[in-house]
Amino acid sequence: MNVLQNLIELYNHLSQDSTYRDVVKGILLNLEEASKASIYELADMTSSSRTTIWRMLKKLGYENYADFRRALKYAVGKFTFYNRIFPSKASRTDEGILDHTAKELALASEVMKDDLQSAPLMKTAALVSRKKQVFFYFPYCSSAIYSFQQNLAFADIETCAVCLLPEMMDSAGMTGPDTLVFCSVIEHAETMDMTSLFELLHKNKAEVALFASEDSFYADCADYLLCSDKEDGGVLSGLLRVDLYLFALSEVFRREYL
Repeated sequence: MNVLQNLIELYNHLSQDSTYRDVVKGILLNLEEASKASIYELADMTSSSRTTIWRMLKKLGYENYADFRRALKYAVGKFTFYNRIFPSKASRTDEGILDHTAKELALASEVMKDDLQSAPLMKTAALVSRKKQVFFYFPYCSSAIYSFQQNLAFADIETCAVCLLPEMMDSAGMTGPDTLVFCSVIEHAETMDMTSLFELLHKNKAEVALFASEDSFYADCADYLLCSDKEDGGVLSGLLRVDLYLFALSEVFRREYL
């Protein structure tokens, strides 16, 4: 995940009276100024203390303030890169957005014929049924994950979904041979390195089902690669593929094991 996703994820899941929530809100409402601020200036800007900011950074997974500010400054300077789902040319007109959406839907539909083959899907559902824990480590949480978790709960399988790297590390520490982790990563140079997460999972003998292509930086960390062809799709088609795969897998699991 990048720094903006981290901040928004933390903000969404903190209680209304959380001091950290106020700090994150102050940063999100003043991104340009915050990206240039020292820790003292950020404390003043958010009406907090350096200690509070240090603790918030720990929740986000940053080792020090310099790393956080560097990431924030980069994100602010590349905002359209971070917040763009479609290529810039496709976003210039309503027709371009609609046409690109249709192309992404068509691409997702085509490649999903391979994603959703019955035999591999049944095999994955059977794998899930043998586990005591099924976790989801994603940079976002979707209705597909929530729906699947409900079926897992009915099967007496422990489940959780976490989005921030420190939470993933805490969760990974409680895994073992009876754990399956579904994981999706966003791979850009400025995103957090998740190698230590996979090392901890493998140390605990948990199995990893990774949504990634075969040329992913983390491909060798996975026990199972899902939706792994090298099709040159866009962000939207990739998100659709993952969600629809999970919906289909959840339905197969429900039918066979509940």
